[in-house]
Amino acid sequence: MDPRILPADSDARILRPCRHSSSHQTRRDPSAAQAQASRHLLTSTPFSQTWGGALHSIRSPCQSQHREEETMARPHIEPFCDRDVPFKKMTLPGFPSGMHYKMLSLDKDTGACTMTVQFDAGYRQPPGFSYSDIELLIMEGGLRVGDEMCGPGTYFFIPAGVALPAVSTKTGCLALLMYNQTEPNFVESDEDGDGADRSRLIQVNAYDDLSWQVPTLMPATAPGCLLKILRWDEVTGALSFLYCMVPGFWQDNISFHDCAEEAYHIWGTSWIMQFGDLPTGGYFWRPPYINHGPFASEHGILAFGRTDGELYNHFHFNPYTTLKENREWAAEKLKHRKPALFKWIVAHEHNHLTGSELKK
Repeated sequence: MDPRILPADSDARILRPCRHSSSHQTRRDPSAAQAQASRHLLTSTPFSQTWGGALHSIRSPCQSQHREEETMARPHIEPFCDRDVPFKKMTLPGFPSGMHYKMLSLDKDTGACTMTVQFDAGYRQPPGFSYSDIELLIMEGGLRVGDEMCGPGTYFFIPAGVALPAVSTKTGCLALLMYNQTEPNFVESDEDGDGADRSRLIQVNAYDDLSWQVPTLMPATAPGCLLKILRWDEVTGALSFLYCMVPGFWQDNISFHDCAEEAYHIWGTSWIMQFGDLPTGGYFWRPPYINHGPFASEHGILAFGRTDGELYNHFHFNPYTTLKENREWAAEKLKHRKPALFKWIVAHEHNHLTGSELKK
């Protein structure tokens, strides 16, 4: 595998920082036939008519604010509920029968995606790896991974090229499954792929083995929203986490972030002013700088969330600001909070460092 996406400088503890870059290229690519079949599954006419067609009907009501971001690889999806669409059979080469999916969001350029996945009772998958980093959260049922039984709340971060032992389920399993760099792919193998960094592998039962914590992000959310951090990327600041809102949670301001964020409701309903209720099975993919809030939850929620960068809360009380205005406001904040960095960023008489250079 390309060492640019599989660096070897991370320790092996659970919840350790992990490194990667944004490169999607690999030295050992899937076969052309497999890649073509993957694209067909994710972008074929039936797929476009179902999930892709639904995308336009679930677009945010704040159309004027979001028009700029509609050209992004993953468009804004909010609100969406996977209970409203049927499962589709996974038919990509390499994947065993008995796996079904609901596409939640898709990067049309790389094939990276987030899916709800149902593994049927009796499902069996041989040992193998993917060419993409994978994240998986078991929500219902269980999976046997090698000799270990993994139940609800078990979270995996599986780096590209790292092989898992055989996977099976006797009674079935419902999970969230995310491919971070490429379309879904599976290579049967008893060994790791070239360049794979097994020290970045994460496996933890988030329900039983982690404690809820009050967010330390500043500015902070209102009391009653708690986190369990599953993964943190020390290079990008990206997070994967569980979060909950206690019954009666209420936050009266509006926020936006400098990063994209996504979330899936494992249980419970929350309300947000711009988009209404998000129930059990509810999902969103929200690009940067989009206004959201106020928030509330009558009975509380349990949810999984991710960001692709550092999560900073820009709070305000004007629901009519545009993406451009929010970006400019964030830049103005950076100018005052980190003036030396801001001055260096906007200077034109130097070459900006790339991600690989920053790691040296």
